[in-house]
Amino acid sequence: MSLGLKEDTWWFILGGVAISLIILTVTYVSYQTITSKKDDRLCLVSGENMSVVDILFDATDQPSKNQVRVINDKLDDMLNVLDQGTLIRVFSISAHIGGLSSIEFEMCMPTLPSKTSDFTGNKLFAKRNYEDKFKIPLESAITSILTRPEQETSPIIEALHDYSQKNHPKASTRQVIIFSDLLQNTSDYSVYSESKRLITYPYDVDLNNAQVLVYVLERKGGVRKRQNRSFINDWSKVIGKHVDSLQFKKVRS
Repeated sequence: MSLGLKEDTWWFILGGVAISLIILTVTYVSYQTITSKKDDRLCLVSGENMSVVDILFDATDQPSKNQVRVINDKLDDMLNVLDQGTLIRVFSISAHIGGLSSIEFEMCMPTLPSKTSDFTGNKLFAKRNYEDKFKIPLESAITSILTRPEQETSPIIEALHDYSQKNHPKASTRQVIIFSDLLQNTSDYSVYSESKRLITYPYDVDLNNAQVLVYVLERKGGVRKRQNRSFINDWSKVIGKHVDSLQFKKVRS
């Protein structure tokens, strides 16, 4: 009689453990499903204060072949180190609209195929997701911007002012990367007038405590001498008022 009681107790314990495991598994799967749900941009629906990288391309002048190569190399380097879920947005600086374009690309960084687990992941799915939904559209948007016809004016400060006025998503970190020759050319100020320096300007630029990196695309000919140390110093005062960090890197023509 006592032996039967022990057996019943044993099976009761096993049943309780099994039910507990099932409940824990269902709860975990449900939690994973909710927390990993993504929107059309591949961004986590439940995510807040994500990292944001905004890239601004100056479309008023076409870059040289070397500069296109450098741009592509820098973007590849960036994509290889960005965390999954980082929001990447692309804008262009355009004379046609007198400032900044609307968003021309907006997606969150998916998992790189090379970082997908062999045991718990699907490398083929990760590759398709990364290339078809992210990298190919990103490269297409950038190629479209870099191959646009040259424009008569270059409203660079106006574009940065427009960027300042946008409603940006909450971000734990924000990077702003600018590819431009910085050769401002509008009725308010033109770099082609050698007697003037970019000291005061009617539009304020506030990059909201971002980490800012400017790739200065060097130009050939007589205008190259304008892209000197004082030129960079003037621009640092325009851009650097409200930033976490600011760097300029020149890219040869």
